[in-house]
Amino acid sequence: MTQCKFRAWDGKRMLNRILYDRNWYDADDKCIRRAMPRDSNILKVMQFTGLLDKKKKEAYESDIIQTFYDDRRKGDVGYLECTNLGSLCLVVNGKPTPIPLCVYAEWEIIGNIHENPELI
Repeated sequence: MTQCKFRAWDGKRMLNRILYDRNWYDADDKCIRRAMPRDSNILKVMQFTGLLDKKKKEAYESDIIQTFYDDRRKGDVGYLECTNLGSLCLVVNGKPTPIPLCVYAEWEIIGNIHENPELI
């Protein structure tokens, strides 16, 4: 079963938490702040998608990914977004693409839109 995890960008660093924990932690698991009802107004909150890239790295909303059709050919670069209907899509050139990631031979997380906007 996939654990319900979140991360958040506070403008300086990425924080993380699991659904039933009331605190936000930094990369060293140090408690940075308590979770508040209006966190989404202060922080950029992203949910874990349940997917892992080719290096087994967890994929969250707003992650920038590079797709590969085989070992030599690079495909699209885009970021993961959750639609208002709750489905996950890849946004390429500003357009949501409802193609499931399983159609690509491999894909890799290369950054996220908050820390690496230049990659888009």
